[in-house]
Amino acid sequence: MKKQMIKPSPALLQSTATYVKAMAYTQTIRPIIESIQKKQLSAHEYRDRFDGNIITEPKHAFAMPEADHENYVHGLHQEYIIAGFHVEYGECPLLIAENLERQARDVVIKLSLELNIGINIEHLYSKLEWLDQYTELLLNLLVPQIDPSLLTLPKPNEHEQ
Repeated sequence: MKKQMIKPSPALLQSTATYVKAMAYTQTIRPIIESIQKKQLSAHEYRDRFDGNIITEPKHAFAMPEADHENYVHGLHQEYIIAGFHVEYGECPLLIAENLERQARDVVIKLSLELNIGINIEHLYSKLEWLDQYTELLLNLLVPQIDPSLLTLPKPNEHEQ
């Protein structure tokens, strides 16, 4: 019996490379952004409007009184700019990166249907664990087949030369 090789399209390989780069970017900026957020929290000792405790984790910033939250967002925006991030006021570079990463993953999953391996996308998206497992399997299958030049990032200001 002859083994059938899975031959992904150039579009699937390109989208996989884009996803890998999006993951790398997210992982690279995560510690920077989280450090900025925690620095802002510790510098001001914002309190939770529900229980009065000092907020020490960025994920609890929603619980600040409105005026404190506005001050927090303003401070974050200034720090993001100093760190070299160019985002609209009130936006978080990490949330933007995570969203772009999810979008890139979804393109890979959609294009993976061309492989005809019997995956039902609605079923796949019904449980996060299945989505994560399928994504990992796809990456294990596809990344070794990607042309390494697709995984390189441009050098800063390379596009301006």
